[in-house]
Amino acid sequence: MTNVVGISNADPEFVLSGVVDILRGGEGNDVAEKWVNSCTSSGFCISACVYAVNPREMVSLANLAVQQKRHSPQERRKNAFDAFRDMAQVARVVPRLQYPAEEIERINPRARVEDDGRVLDVLFYTGCNLIKTPHIAFLCLYVLERLGVSYRVVGGPSVCCGSFQWMHADSTTTGKVGYNTIDQLSKPQAANLLTWCPSCQLQLTELLLPSFKLTHDTKPIDPQPLLSYLEGRLEELKPHFIHVVKKRVALHERPAIPEINRAIRRVLSAIPGIELVELDVPRAGLMSNSLNHVPAFKNELREREFAAAKAAGVSTLATVYHIDHREICHFDTETTFEIVNFMELIGEAMGVSIPDLYKRLKQKGDVEEILESVKSLIQANSLSETEASAAIAADMFGHRKR
Repeated sequence: MTNVVGISNADPEFVLSGVVDILRGGEGNDVAEKWVNSCTSSGFCISACVYAVNPREMVSLANLAVQQKRHSPQERRKNAFDAFRDMAQVARVVPRLQYPAEEIERINPRARVEDDGRVLDVLFYTGCNLIKTPHIAFLCLYVLERLGVSYRVVGGPSVCCGSFQWMHADSTTTGKVGYNTIDQLSKPQAANLLTWCPSCQLQLTELLLPSFKLTHDTKPIDPQPLLSYLEGRLEELKPHFIHVVKKRVALHERPAIPEINRAIRRVLSAIPGIELVELDVPRAGLMSNSLNHVPAFKNELREREFAAAKAAGVSTLATVYHIDHREICHFDTETTFEIVNFMELIGEAMGVSIPDLYKRLKQKGDVEEILESVKSLIQANSLSETEASAAIAADMFGHRKR
């Protein structure tokens, strides 16, 4: 990111001393501030650091300190509240433009998380936004069912990891929201707590749980990415890959959690017929939204990836995360390859196909046309056309320009 924001020639010792000064309550320096503001959570810095420091966490804390100096507590609280409210509203509406409410309840239960007495194999924590692409969530449940594990789904805005509050430097609310979620996730008796969202995974493991352990002298949960779990049970998965999926596949991936990228390669490589192709393109960010503050760079990365995928003759560009999928899925009307989520490839190998209704809606390209096509669901799910229109515009067309 130093090249992207124009500080690659800055003296590293000067930059780092500025960051340390910020963390100690000082003013730091302009270059240090620019660096902490430009972080996209890619995580390359972690393996590069020889001092056993997590620079990603350090920079995140420094950015918090900078934002807290720029904005009053009241401003930070309002900005965080507004962002969370808008997200929660869109997360409520968009899935219900695709499925009846009772179907969405399977992947987004509204009841508060309590111990119901069952001892489960898996507690599946979806985060707040996976439900906008219901077909991905349904495929996750299908795979768990085929593995024969007992599970329970937890997610939605009422069990938020606090990342929205953290992004707006409202650390007080971050702690309240995050600790509440830790409390809820620790109540059901489950052998494995599986996460889908990389933002939730990092928020829990790098920020909330270390802080919780310092204040409570315990670490009540141990979240693990779903893909890592599937990798660990790969030998049990393989017999369910009963269909040949003859596709040349490249991954639309992010570097932030290397274990997920390793796991997805192992799982997809076990599917008969799939040929994985490595694209020689830069990877950056936790998810695509972490690059929103550098839009030109973000668009450049996407165009380079599309060009590389075309040149490599891939049949399929497989997204990993839900936000990335929502942002680029509609482009496959313009590309030489299909754009699907990797879970669709797993489903195809297992003999199940769940339509990507989000993509179908987004490819209509017009808010009014989408509204017309989902009139029956708007009525059945007790939505208004006004809120449906606002949710479509915000979620499907906020990053429409290419």
